[in-house]
Amino acid sequence: MHSASNHPSREHFVARLVSVRNTEHLWNALRGAGTAMLASSAVVLLLVTIEAIAHASMQVRFGMWLALVLGVSGSVAYCVVPHVLRRIGLGAHEDPTRTALRVGVAYP
Repeated sequence: MHSASNHPSREHFVARLVSVRNTEHLWNALRGAGTAMLASSAVVLLLVTIEAIAHASMQVRFGMWLALVLGVSGSVAYCVVPHVLRRIGLGAHEDPTRTALRVGVAYP
């Protein structure tokens, strides 16, 4: 027969769920960084193609550079920053019960 001291405590389970959630935020941030790099590469490819076809003036090139900077910044802000903020504790926190339910569904 098992005694109560042989079983992990509720605090242990909550700590493990918080660890799972933090790892999930880290992976989401890395996935977001990959997505941002892919989007940035697409913007660069598009702008290089436009420049190769159009041989644009200096003003158009400045606009293209501005579009590149805004596109890269926007993709990083949209894909990476929310996950990093949640990881460091500044974003919305998920209740450990919700994390447990998601983990339970993923690993029945």
